[in-house]
Amino acid sequence: MRSISFSLYLLPLLPRPFPFSPLAPSVAACPPSHVSVGSPCYCYKWKQIFPINSPNKSRGTYAAAEMSRFRDLMVGIVVILIFSSLLSLWPEPFSRYFSRGASVERQEMAGNDDLPPAIVVYVTVPNKETGKRLATSIITNKLAACVNQIPGVESTYWWEGKVETDAELLLFIKTRQSLLEALTEHIKANHPYEVPEVVSLPITGGYEKYLKWLNDNTAS
Repeated sequence: MRSISFSLYLLPLLPRPFPFSPLAPSVAACPPSHVSVGSPCYCYKWKQIFPINSPNKSRGTYAAAEMSRFRDLMVGIVVILIFSSLLSLWPEPFSRYFSRGASVERQEMAGNDDLPPAIVVYVTVPNKETGKRLATSIITNKLAACVNQIPGVESTYWWEGKVETDAELLLFIKTRQSLLEALTEHIKANHPYEVPEVVSLPITGGYEKYLKWLNDNTAS
């Protein structure tokens, strides 16, 4: 069943004359009763559309066209059956080809369990200057490996019983989970807000080399 299902991928590659090819236009040969002068009837013959309504065309032309379509159908079925047989007898190269992408991904993701848990921390600041100063101090003290500064954030929130809306900048901080407490204390000591936003989310996976770089560039 797997080989037959796989062979269905060949259908879009079949030539246009094959009746079951998705690339073939929906024009079918006309029945003999429709073969008459002036009728808008067309049929296929090897990638060519030719009218069968001219006075010199006969039912023999229609029969030839039908035989051509039948021959194309049989050739297509034979090609698919041959390919299915080859796939059953020699499946390894094909399975290796289609699983190559998944294998590369598994190799790149392998080994993440050997690294300490990593997190991302969201922190909002009132302006670019504050964000740059706080990001620099976080990186200098190796409390994170990278801080992205994302401008254009508009925050709506409750504060002292009123709804407030302010333009802010978002810091996207990537660090190790073990440094969250120290990072939080650093932000509280250097942030202009009375109650700064410090929200962490776990990193459950990622590119192994990047996560290793993150671990190597934060305080142990």
